Amino acid sequence: MTEINEIELRLIDGTILLVFLGLMRHRKATAVAREMGLTQPAISHALKRLRALYGDPLFLRKAQGLEPTAFARELEPKIRRAVRTISDSLVEPKEFDPSASEISLRIAGFDYELAALVPQLIARTAGVGPRISITSLTLSSDDALNALVQGRVDLAIGFFETLPGRGPVGPYISEDLYVEEYVVTGRIGHPYFEGECSVRAYADQPHLLVAPAGATKGLVDYTLDALGLHRNVHATVPLFFPALSVLEHSDLIATLPRKIAAVYAARFNLQFASLPFSGPTFSVRAVRHQRDAESSVHRWLIEMLGSIHRDSVKDFG
Repeated sequence: MTEINEIELRLIDGTILLVFLGLMRHRKATAVAREMGLTQPAISHALKRLRALYGDPLFLRKAQGLEPTAFARELEPKIRRAVRTISDSLVEPKEFDPSASEISLRIAGFDYELAALVPQLIARTAGVGPRISITSLTLSSDDALNALVQGRVDLAIGFFETLPGRGPVGPYISEDLYVEEYVVTGRIGHPYFEGECSVRAYADQPHLLVAPAGATKGLVDYTLDALGLHRNVHATVPLFFPALSVLEHSDLIATLPRKIAAVYAARFNLQFASLPFSGPTFSVRAVRHQRDAESSVHRWLIEMLGSIHRDSVKDFG
């Protein structure tokens, strides 16, 4: 027998495979026809196709019925596995059970997401899915989208100003987790929090700016520009954790996302308050590739991230 090529593979359909298994089980064409609701000529035609496909008689006529050849006996477990695989693909996927799953999840984010969401996600996952591992990658929004397309990550979380649709980089599914706002943050006992807390008082304070690329202005500065004010930026750091440490040991204040301040203020002896003006906000999104649209794993993961935010709102207001 020669190896089946793609042209021969097209000759296979589910009916002839079920006929083969039925003949192996009953050894009579009439019994298979009755079981499958087919005519006996249809069974004979299916058997003829099978013989032509595999280049073997498969079944020999005997007085008591059909006797499978040695090749047919070798073939049976392979065809049974193929039919089972096809059958399983038609069954609605089971809901993801974290307690019984062993899986590795890869999440892309940047400084904010890795500080505000990922630590709690890892802690919660360890509690409900001890065999689930989480790997986080520090990627910009553009790099995270590319990683989704390439299959290097399962989910990207963060601020995505725009999401491309169908095209060379592929389609995405984006879900808003929550809207983040900014707060003023400084050490406990900082005079700013004991004073008037006006817009001008805020602008006049020495500021610490968190800017990954070393920028000299942030979103807040553009809002202040419209008010005819500017803040005095005395220092710039690229990440939130160094910023928190600087604030703890200095008289600088910083404008940080509320969740960062709420989660880490007590650990760094900091306090925070709302901005004295209407500041900018940004949406935190969970983005997955279209190929994972129906994935129960991704739905579970996004729900976990949503619950982390909801619980933090209860805890910190």
